[in-house]
Amino acid sequence: MRFPCGFSFPLCAAIPPGAFAHPAWWFILFPREKFLYFYMKNTHVALDIAFINQDFQIVDIRQMHPEDETRIRSAVEAKYALEVNRGFFNRHGITVGDRVEFVLQVPAAKTTPMQ
Repeated sequence: MRFPCGFSFPLCAAIPPGAFAHPAWWFILFPREKFLYFYMKNTHVALDIAFINQDFQIVDIRQMHPEDETRIRSAVEAKYALEVNRGFFNRHGITVGDRVEFVLQVPAAKTTPMQ
């Protein structure tokens, strides 16, 4: 699974209805591997979350429901979490054990002739 870089880190944000255009994703970093906990308070869209270890291997995938304040815990310790629109992982055949790769694509510089 490859994602272009240019991501945000919304640790404490309310997601208004319609905020996620398709496809949308958020990548959340933690300083070390540990059990990660998430919930959906003030989030109005259904999401999937992949928990990823320090080797960028997906170690758990869970579904999260809008406005649900039940804490979702990773099945094992993880360092990263990737939230995406509900169904994204299934549509793309992404499963536990897959690896995530982030690719930075820098556009070519535009040059103008010197006068």
